Amino acid sequence: MNFMTANNYSKVPAELKALPNWVCWKAEKAGDRITKRPYNANTGALACSNNPATWASLENALRASSHYSGIGFMFSKDTGLVGVDLDHCRDKDSGEITSSLAREMIRSFHSYTEVSPSGTGIHIICRGRLPGPGLHRDKVEMYDSGRYFTVTGNQYSPDSLVDAQSAINQYYSKFTEGCKKAAAAPQTSTGEGLQDEEVISRARKSRQAEAFERLWHGDIKGYPSQSEADLALCNMLAFWTGCNADQMDRLFRQSGLMRQKWDRKQAGTTYGAITVQNAVEHCPRTYTGHTTAERDFYGVKIGTSEKKDDVFGRSATKPEKLPTFSAAELQNKELPPLKFIVDGVLPQGLALLASPPKYGKSWLVLDLCLSVAAGKPFLGRGTQKTGCLYLALEDSARRLQDRMNKILVGGKAPDGCRFLLSAPDLGNGLIEALDNYVSEKPQTGLIVIDTLQKIRAPANGKESAYGADYREVGALKKFADKHGICVLLVHHLRKMVDDLDPFNMISGTNGLMGAADTSFVMTRKARADRETKLSYTGRDIDQNEVVMQFNKADYRWHILGNAEEIEAKQAAEKYEQDPIVFTIKKLLKQSPAGWNGTMSDLLEAGKHFAGVYLAGSPRDLANKVKALTPVLWNHDRIVHERAKNGGGSGKHHFYIATVTFKHPPLVTVDGKSTGGEHENPKIIPFS
Repeated sequence: MNFMTANNYSKVPAELKALPNWVCWKAEKAGDRITKRPYNANTGALACSNNPATWASLENALRASSHYSGIGFMFSKDTGLVGVDLDHCRDKDSGEITSSLAREMIRSFHSYTEVSPSGTGIHIICRGRLPGPGLHRDKVEMYDSGRYFTVTGNQYSPDSLVDAQSAINQYYSKFTEGCKKAAAAPQTSTGEGLQDEEVISRARKSRQAEAFERLWHGDIKGYPSQSEADLALCNMLAFWTGCNADQMDRLFRQSGLMRQKWDRKQAGTTYGAITVQNAVEHCPRTYTGHTTAERDFYGVKIGTSEKKDDVFGRSATKPEKLPTFSAAELQNKELPPLKFIVDGVLPQGLALLASPPKYGKSWLVLDLCLSVAAGKPFLGRGTQKTGCLYLALEDSARRLQDRMNKILVGGKAPDGCRFLLSAPDLGNGLIEALDNYVSEKPQTGLIVIDTLQKIRAPANGKESAYGADYREVGALKKFADKHGICVLLVHHLRKMVDDLDPFNMISGTNGLMGAADTSFVMTRKARADRETKLSYTGRDIDQNEVVMQFNKADYRWHILGNAEEIEAKQAAEKYEQDPIVFTIKKLLKQSPAGWNGTMSDLLEAGKHFAGVYLAGSPRDLANKVKALTPVLWNHDRIVHERAKNGGGSGKHHFYIATVTFKHPPLVTVDGKSTGGEHENPKIIPFS
């Protein structure tokens, strides 16, 4: 994929620069072809030719262009502009126009003309309107809507846009002459692909014949919703028609899935047009005819009536070559940077936040949405300002209003934050509804679903709990990845406690965490504790634990610090405040060479030095000292040794030592040595 890089966007006409019709594009290999897919410069998701909300300003497109192959201009009727694409008409090295037709058209249009990214084509942009739909004849294309042109700024001739309606009419008529009769009759062929009848015939012979046949006759059994069945049929049609949107629409209208909703107005276009566009944009490969790979999208040879399956029911036909790529290609590939909603901890993708009920997680996610929508810090970290949708499915409008006003403390609510109090579940159109929402509001970068349980589909009894968890959360992840946004699911923890791995406490199977990109868990040692530990891990973030506290003064959560450091500090404070430790230190201060005595003696010393009973009995005290033995060593190098008879009545020896050890020291427990060898023990006074 050799594309020119010497772009000069300063040469682009000012009238063109001022329009918000700009996209980025990326050269991608699709089968045997190179496609140039348009991308939304604001979100990184695919741009749609029929959805102006997915376009951007030139400034934003240029800012994002370093992560793409280049920028482009999307034509729409309201601009009053026409684009003319002349392919393979220029010598890349000499710059000579090699086609007499191209030379003639450049002179006739006499409007802004530039060299295409490959260096072998010419793009003309002028004022005017096509007399009919866009056309593609041989090496000439003309469009005034529904398509985009790559833009290089490598000016070939005039640097301004002129009214070229006369030339438009002349050449449009020339290229459509002789096609009027065909245009008057129903179109049944793409002109370069399969005819409608052949598309249906080949689809019925493919490995997906049964699925195609059912969808073709309107049977949506096995699909969560009819909209997903519509998209499934369009995916098949995209492969067979070479992503010809007009032919796909025409064929779909002949199927049993056709209904009034297909032409329903939606996001400035129609439901059908959006469905076709989605299938086209996500079609990885198309049928290329009788080539060495005369196979359908699923790797099954066409034209054979004999089906040979292996013992697993799979086709015995040799599969297509896997689409691998080399390490060097990956190393040199320009990939868009990972977007973070909250710096360093909440990236795009699917995230899971779990805690026991009534821990304040709804306060946390509401604060998150308000902060992100306003572009303000959250939990002390910067945020990427973006639109937010909060599905507060367990709240009422009154409760939500009260919480929001407490968090905002009388401030104005941000414009980019929206709420939803009820929603369909995953089996009844939730993904479709969210797709429509993001299409209408492409500035959306964060969707919070509180809680996951509220949008789960009823169990069908045909799959394992793990399979259901992974499938449902996987569907939400696919949606998040498709739009390049973050979807955060609020969930619960089970009652089982796991001090070693808090993520094992997430309610449900490992399928939930397995499908999520990022997971957060809120835990406390006791429900009444004010401090809460937030543990987080993920594919794109470092695992960490922090301690936070809910402040009722501003109704927001605040980070107190790193959990490990805080726990170490708390342990040290607890150690220093322990009356047993205090008593032992006092005894060693009086007896620098060491102290010997029974647990009864230590109990009496506790009453004298600490003013308290250290334990209910000598035996209870012995158990407490046993637990403190390694802590005494770690903090103050105080060694505790016990007489062989052990128990509360035996002698105990405490001393402070600086020792050069061959092995880590271990103390005697119940009369048995747990200590390592040491050399040159030296008793030092406590100070």
